[in-house]
Amino acid sequence: ITAAEHTNMNAKFALYNSALASFSTAIEAANQAIQQALDQNAQGYVDNIEIGGRNLLAFADMIQGATSGISGLFVSGTTYITSANYIQCIGASLTIGAPNSSYHVHVCFFDESQIFITSVYLLNGGAYQSTFPLTWIIPERTKFIKITVKRSDGGVVTPASVAADCRIKIELGNKPTDWTPAPEDVQANIDALGYLKEALNNNTDIQGGLLSTTLIKLGAVNQSGSWVEKAGINGAGTTDNTPRIYAGGTLQQAINRIAGQLTNAAKFVVTQAGKIYAMDVELFGSLSTAPPGGKRIFINQDASEIQLIDDNDDVKAMIGSETIPSLSSLLSSKSVSVSAVQSILFNATNTNVSQTKFSNN
Repeated sequence: ITAAEHTNMNAKFALYNSALASFSTAIEAANQAIQQALDQNAQGYVDNIEIGGRNLLAFADMIQGATSGISGLFVSGTTYITSANYIQCIGASLTIGAPNSSYHVHVCFFDESQIFITSVYLLNGGAYQSTFPLTWIIPERTKFIKITVKRSDGGVVTPASVAADCRIKIELGNKPTDWTPAPEDVQANIDALGYLKEALNNNTDIQGGLLSTTLIKLGAVNQSGSWVEKAGINGAGTTDNTPRIYAGGTLQQAINRIAGQLTNAAKFVVTQAGKIYAMDVELFGSLSTAPPGGKRIFINQDASEIQLIDDNDDVKAMIGSETIPSLSSLLSSKSVSVSAVQSILFNATNTNVSQTKFSNN
């Protein structure tokens, strides 16, 4: 090989090495571009997946009636149950993973001022949805929702009867998860379980006319064939807040009432400490808020008067039917304001009785 040929071969080999390096660089750049595109696409898919997990359909916070899908106002009735309180809802979508054809559901959306925005239905033009999971886009400005459930056959429902077999899960996001009860329902079951466990661990003894037991539940079968608890006497539990007698609801609803709930609560409860919760009360005879010898309010039905009594048993103020004129006598025939010539006088004296009376002077 001549020197010229050797030089030419070296030049071509160098050119080959340079081209190979450029090709390798181009392949690496292409691989990086492909990976970046794949990463972006994958991240996009991941970003579009919203997983809620928490079931927003809480029967422990539901009452009979409906939230109107037209106005968002409460409508009384026995064939629906609806959220007693507003449910916080901040997200892009709601999902129902699996249906229950025995029930129809609709959701009402509200803004931060709890003003109605719109509603969505599990029904589609009157026909039950057949494609699931079903995803609803949450309207802009939504901060709260209320959920309404009814039986597809139009039967009477209660929160307890629907909770028994509904098993519908409404959750935030567009990726449904397996059915789980709402946390409120789990806690309600735990609260009641302590009393039931204690009752089941005890016995009922009958000796002649004496009956000794721990828990008596009273109820009846409703129109749909379900047994509904309506009242009871409870011997389980030891705290002052333990419900002893309850009516107008279940033992759990009695517990709810003592805890301060006004919805999904029993109408009448008496606690271990003697505290009474009641919706409506009619009293006959006299009522004293404390025994003699202490400050108290005494209501005397026979005399139609209310007395305020101090700890010396002296009547310090008295309001009676004879001293309070009717509302119509306080209002003129052409005005809704109190007549200027009529006034209330409070006569404070050092005597045993300070009277409260009206004057027409």
